[in-house]
Amino acid sequence: MLESPFKDQFPGKNPGDMNMKVTKDGGEIDAITASTITSRAYCEAVQRAYDALQQQKGGNQ
Repeated sequence: MLESPFKDQFPGKNPGDMNMKVTKDGGEIDAITASTITSRAYCEAVQRAYDALQQQKGGNQ
């Protein structure tokens, strides 16, 4: 998870503007070879964190 090129796909990307899923699932992130489940879990965690932040911001306005 911490090695290039997987980790280098995320900086500058906004989960609100892209499909934060691996390409195998129709997304824009290339999975780690032989670690599709781990790659999916990482993308899902990023998306859930983003969604929670957005929900929190909406509740404080």
